[in-house]
Amino acid sequence: MKIALGTVQFGINYGVSNTSGQTSQNQIQQIIELAKTASITTIDTASAYGDAEARLGQCGLSSF
Repeated sequence: MKIALGTVQFGINYGVSNTSGQTSQNQIQQIIELAKTASITTIDTASAYGDAEARLGQCGLSSF
């Protein structure tokens, strides 16, 4: 089984049950660190996800 980290909420307010809005940069960094410890190696992102790619670029993704 392969698990990927979805990142749409990193870049835009997304989801019908999303009441907190866009994920903060600090939360993104924490999520990335948790993904590393959980051996998640795939990140799902796209240009349609607002500034998610730019925000991910600030997190040091060399292990992905």
